Amino acid sequence: LLRYQLHLREARRLLDLLPKPKGESVVDKVRSVILLIIQDSSPTIERVAECLGVPVRTLQRRLIREGNAFSEILNEIRRELAP
Repeated sequence: LLRYQLHLREARRLLDLLPKPKGESVVDKVRSVILLIIQDSSPTIERVAECLGVPVRTLQRRLIREGNAFSEILNEIRRELAP
């Protein structure tokens, strides 16, 4: 639990350092968080929602509104990172 909290704090710190373009989509934010945490842990929608400071259900609704699902985004990133 402590290690997870340290990773979460570090992910939030790194997200704060990223430039914040106007109109950044929820998908862009989710991708950014996944890319930050994928190397240290298996990203889940719960962890990503926590990093973004929103409830899981809210994140799911926002992704659906943009025509995406968390699993699709995660699988796309995994394919991009595969050797």
